Amino acid sequence: MIAYRPDIGVALLRGDLDLTAEQSVRDVLAALLEPTAILDLTSVGLLSASCLGLVVREAGERQRRGHALALVAGDGLALRVLRISGADTWIPVFPSLSDAVREVDSWASDQVAAGSPHRTHSPG
Repeated sequence: MIAYRPDIGVALLRGDLDLTAEQSVRDVLAALLEPTAILDLTSVGLLSASCLGLVVREAGERQRRGHALALVAGDGLALRVLRISGADTWIPVFPSLSDAVREVDSWASDQVAAGSPHRTHSPG
């Protein structure tokens, strides 16, 4: 886990995220205390429905608190799972960590300027 800034946390998940990895995914999500978090899934070989559900719930909880979760999925399996599930339509998904950091930097600036919570990025 990497703290990008005090208000942006970054975590990298690797390997197969199946039933046996659920607790690890929970632990990573719980450790992301920053208002804006980026979860990098580019090194994920398998993304089970149960682990995807944990990520989706975390994104929803963060949104309710006025915080944000962005995902980095590259062009691999994680992106396909996010698209098939429809999660990419309301959780911001980026092709690279640098793209995600650049975008969440703008969210943080917008929040400070407007005093409002993050608005979800429209993937496209």
